[in-house]
Amino acid sequence: MARIQILLQVLSVTRSEIQQIRALQQRPERKATGLFLVEGVKVVSELIASRITVEALYCTDPAFLDSMQGDFRRETVTSKDLERMSSLTTPNAVIAVARIPAVEKIAWHDDLILALDGLRDPGNLGTIIRTARWFGVQQILCSADCVDAFGPKVVQGAMGALFHTSIIPCELRSMVGSAKQEGFRAVSATLEGIPVHGADLSGRIMLVIGSESHGVSSSVREVCDMEVSIPFHGLSQPVESLNAAIAAGILISELRQHAGHVEQG
Repeated sequence: MARIQILLQVLSVTRSEIQQIRALQQRPERKATGLFLVEGVKVVSELIASRITVEALYCTDPAFLDSMQGDFRRETVTSKDLERMSSLTTPNAVIAVARIPAVEKIAWHDDLILALDGLRDPGNLGTIIRTARWFGVQQILCSADCVDAFGPKVVQGAMGALFHTSIIPCELRSMVGSAKQEGFRAVSATLEGIPVHGADLSGRIMLVIGSESHGVSSSVREVCDMEVSIPFHGLSQPVESLNAAIAAGILISELRQHAGHVEQG
C-alpha cells in the first residue's frame, strides 16, 4: 500500500513546483529561500547522513525513497520531470532540496584553516572543499567575491564533503587580522613567495589561496605574515600558474606533512 501511495504522488509535482526547484540553480533564489539542490544517489545519500536539513526528495525510483531515513517530503517523479528540475546534462535518478546551514562562528582551536580569496570557478571550489576534507581541514573562509559554495557545480564537485565542512563567508582582510590575534600565522600562496619546501611552516596556519586569474588580492597579501610558492620543476618555460585547486592540495599536503614531522620530532 505504501508503495502505491508513493507512486501516486507523482501527480502532485506541478509545473510551478518544477520551476521553483529549477530556480534554485541561481544564486539569488538560493539566497532568498535559504535552499539548495543536491543531485545523484551517492551525494544525496551523503546529504541525508549529514547534519544538513533535507526538505524534500524527488526520485524516479520508489525503492530508493523507501530506503532513505528521515523526516522530509518524498515524491516519485518521471524521468522527464527530473530532467526539467536538474542542472546536469545527464540527470541522475534523484534530486534533493536541502536547507543551507546557518553560518557558524569560526572556531579558533584548529591548527589549520583555509581561506579563499576571490575564487570564482565553481569546479575549483568543489575540488578544494573535497581535498580539504581529505586532509582534515574543517573550516573554509570565503571572501565576499567567491563563488557560492552551495551552487550546483560546487555541490557536485565537493562530492559530499561540503556537508561536513564549515563554510564561513567573511571580510577576509579583517579575518586574517583576527587569526593573527588568535595565534595563527597567515600564509598566502603567490608566484613570488618562498618555495614551500624551504619555508618555516611551524605553528598554527591560516592558508590563503587566491583565484587563478588574479591570485591573492594585494589588500590581503599585505596583512599576511608570509608568502609561499610551489617551485616549478619542468624542463621548459613554466605555465602561467597552477590550477587553484591543485595548488591548494599541494600546499595543504605540505603543511600536514610538516606538522607530522614536528610531532614526531
